[in-house]
Amino acid sequence: MRKTKKILSVALASTMVLSLAACGGKSTTETTQAAAETTAAAESSAAETTAEADGFNLAVCLASEPQTLDPALNSTVDGAIMTLHMFEGLAKYVNDGNGNAQIVAGQAESWEKVANDDGTVTYTFKMRPDAKWSDGQKVTAGDFEYSWKRLANPQTAADYTYMIDMVKGYQEIQDGADPDTLAVKAIDDDTLEITLSYDCPYFEDILAFPATLPVRQDVVEGNEEWTYDPSTYITNGAYKLAEWSHNAYILTEKNPEYYDYANLGPDTIKYTLLDDANAILAAYKSGELQFIEEVPTDEVPNYLASGELQISDYIGTYYVCFNTEDEVFSNPLVRKAFSLAIDRNYIVEQVTQTGEVPASGFVPAGIYDAEGAGHDDFRTVGGDYYSVAAEDYEANCEEQKLC
Repeated sequence: MRKTKKILSVALASTMVLSLAACGGKSTTETTQAAAETTAAAESSAAETTAEADGFNLAVCLASEPQTLDPALNSTVDGAIMTLHMFEGLAKYVNDGNGNAQIVAGQAESWEKVANDDGTVTYTFKMRPDAKWSDGQKVTAGDFEYSWKRLANPQTAADYTYMIDMVKGYQEIQDGADPDTLAVKAIDDDTLEITLSYDCPYFEDILAFPATLPVRQDVVEGNEEWTYDPSTYITNGAYKLAEWSHNAYILTEKNPEYYDYANLGPDTIKYTLLDDANAILAAYKSGELQFIEEVPTDEVPNYLASGELQISDYIGTYYVCFNTEDEVFSNPLVRKAFSLAIDRNYIVEQVTQTGEVPASGFVPAGIYDAEGAGHDDFRTVGGDYYSVAAEDYEANCEEQKLC
C-alpha cells in the first residue's frame, strides 16, 4: 500500500504543476488517494492488452469528456494535464522536491539567450538528439516552428494564442500578416531560433505551457480528426494514446520512444470520464479509481477529517463570464453591480470548503510581477478591484445599488 501511494503522488505531479499554467478548470486541487491497494477490477480489456497483468495500471478521474486533445486548441485544465502527459515542449516542469514547479530542459537539451541592440531578445535552442515521436520519427526544430506558427495563426482560432504575443511578428500576424512573419525559425533540424520583441521575464515558463507543445505537420494537416485515433495521434511525450472510448475513458500507455522511458511511472494511465461527483466518489470507493479531484460538497468535511482528502496549493481563478454583446451586460456598470453583489467569502467558506480564497482581481496571488522572483507578486503590485473583506460585503452591496 505504501509503495502504491508513493507512486501515485509522483505520477500525478504534473497535475499540480498544471495548476500554475492553466485556467478554466477546477479550483483548489482536491486529491483523494486509495485507502487500500486494489487491482482496479473495472479496467477495460484494452488495459490488459497494453500492459503486463502484474504491471502498475493507474485509473484516475479529472473530468468528463475533454473538449479536445489538440494542444493548440485545448483551454481546459483536464485537457492540459492529459496533453502534458503525452507531449513535451522545449522545456518542462518537474517537482523540485518540495512540491514546487521547476523549469528544466525538455525537448531542447539547452538554450542560450542574447539581448540585441534594438531591444529584441534572441533565444537559440539545441534540440535533444534522442527526442522522438511515438512512431519513432525524430523530433526536429522544424516541428516547433510549424507548431508555434500554427498557434499564432488566427485561422487556428486557439484560445491561448496570446501566450506567445511576446514573439516578434505576433501582433503583425493578428493584423493580417502571413504566419511566417513570426520570428520562430528552424536553422536546421537541431537548432531553433526564437526572437522576442522585448525581454519577457516569464518566457521560459511559456516553453512548457500546454499550447506551445509540438504537433507534426504531416499528421495534423488534412485530417481534422487526427486526435481521435491512436494511429494518428502521434505524440512526443512520456505517454501515448492507446484507446479513446468517448464519454467513457481515455487510455494511455508509456511511450517506448520517450528518451526517459526507464524512469516513467505507471505502465498505463486510464482517465475515466465522469462529471457527477457522486458517481466519481462511488468509483473511487469501489476501487475502480485510485485518484480523483472532486468529491460531493457534503462529503468534504468527513474526508478532510480522515486525512484521505489532501488539499494542495493551486494558482487559478474561478470567474463569471458576461456576454458583453448582450444589451444588458454591454453596460459596464451592470457588470460591476453583479461583481459587487457576489459574496465570495460565503462561497469559499460554505460551498467549496476546500481552502479557496476570495478573488479581488482576475490574476491570482502568487504570479510573478515584472521584477520576478523575490519581489512583490502581480496581485500585490496591481492592488484589488474591490474589497473582499467579509466586513465590507454590506458596503459592496450598497455600492452596487448605485451602479
